Amino acid sequence: MMLRKYIYKKLLFLIIISIILSIMTNLTMVFISKNIEIIMQIIENETNSFYGRFFVVLALCLLYFIFSFAYYYIYYTIDIKAKKISIEYAYDNFLNRDIDYFSKNSVGEITYSITNLSSEIGSYYASFWPTIIINLLTIIILFVTISQYSFVFACGIVFGIIFFIVLTYMVSNKLSIKTDEQEKYSSQMHELFVENISGINIIKGFILEKTQSGKFVNGLSKSKYKCDMQKNFWYSLYILFYDVMTIVLPILTLIFGFLLKEHSIITIGGILAVYSIVGLLQEPIRNIADSITYYKEHKIRLRKIDFMDFQESSYDDFEIKNIKLIIEKIIIDDSILFNNFSLNINENEIISIKGKTGIGKSSILKMITNRYPFKNYNCYYNDINQNDVNIKTINKNIILVEQTPFLFSMTLKENITMGKFFDDDLLNEVINICELNEVKEKYTLDKLINKDTSNISGGEMQRICVARALIRKPKFLLLDEVTASLDEATANKMINKIVEFSKRNNMAIIAISHKNDFESFSDKIIDLNK
Repeated sequence: MMLRKYIYKKLLFLIIISIILSIMTNLTMVFISKNIEIIMQIIENETNSFYGRFFVVLALCLLYFIFSFAYYYIYYTIDIKAKKISIEYAYDNFLNRDIDYFSKNSVGEITYSITNLSSEIGSYYASFWPTIIINLLTIIILFVTISQYSFVFACGIVFGIIFFIVLTYMVSNKLSIKTDEQEKYSSQMHELFVENISGINIIKGFILEKTQSGKFVNGLSKSKYKCDMQKNFWYSLYILFYDVMTIVLPILTLIFGFLLKEHSIITIGGILAVYSIVGLLQEPIRNIADSITYYKEHKIRLRKIDFMDFQESSYDDFEIKNIKLIIEKIIIDDSILFNNFSLNINENEIISIKGKTGIGKSSILKMITNRYPFKNYNCYYNDINQNDVNIKTINKNIILVEQTPFLFSMTLKENITMGKFFDDDLLNEVINICELNEVKEKYTLDKLINKDTSNISGGEMQRICVARALIRKPKFLLLDEVTASLDEATANKMINKIVEFSKRNNMAIIAISHKNDFESFSDKIIDLNK
């Protein structure tokens, strides 16, 4: 997996340090246990070296606290960094997906996948194998130590560990199923919240607050609560097994230890030493059991996130000089939208497309840019089938300015440049072409666009979107009703300047406009009504 390799590459040093610190912590505890046995022998024999040995134990305890703190600090640092790396990796890779991915998945599903699922997957990759290694080493170290007192004693403890892990494995199956259901409901909640926030004006306008909240309370929230309670039952059983092990194992250690003492196999000091070591075994036992559950949950999460290991393919960049669109027949809702339609577009041409609403004008532009959801058409760039051309090559040569403008919550200048560097002369030129000089003088280029675009007009938004396209000088500029919100005088000025700019930069224009703005400049006029 690409993400797993990436995380290990970034965190390998910290993982190695955490393993070393864990070993040092356990060895320090073993030395403490050994010295406790010696102290008990000193007390029994009434020798005078008690205080010296006592201070040794205090020093070892101090070392134990230092190693233990350092281990947990590094361990949780690895987890935090892994989650950060995973979210960044997911966000970067999901933006590289084809446009089809975004049409097939809702905003809520994508958001939940990036913010929640990817974070958990990153945590799993960073912690699963290091946790298994660390806890197995802990068990081995403690088993060897106990074996020095009694091999049978040590084997009995290992048997208890195996028995507990088997019980936990059985319960973890149920837990993983309920975790899958929980995450499904959480994804649906994200989706519902996004939908309600997006449609808040409708909810407020039709006084639907109680209706929408009632649907949530009686539907999704109720179902998730039922799932949560079922998972709560299995998790409580899981905790019970651990608590039983926590109580029973130390008690059995004392009972078995005193039986061995009766046969002079072990001393009181040895019993106390083993008892303290057995206490340390509880944590690695639980960690291994948790890891089994975590592994099952991870397999379910990974199926839901298919962009985590997406690898961007290389592509051969080339300049598109000709576009051919061929549509045999497209039928939507029993109506024929297109039938034996073809369109040939050469560089430097200006083409106007007109027709009544719903006749398919915008669909043509989406087909040219490979954004149309139905695939019963063929489009060729320089006689190369659209399906064989990388989407980045298409987007570099062809830019579509859609009818509904979209701006990001960035400055006016950033919304035009979108993080790319452009010469100030070119920037000022496209601002002038799009009749944005007044906007620039009124607000400056550093004007921050509100998230809801409430501090800028619809006409200004459309002109900024056109400027964003023009500054990149695409070979083919597709304009979908970009003058709809403009007055006639402003629209005419802007169109004249766009046409002049396109001729100077060898750009073709395919324009849709109810106002027929581009007809007088057009080499072809496509009337879909006919």
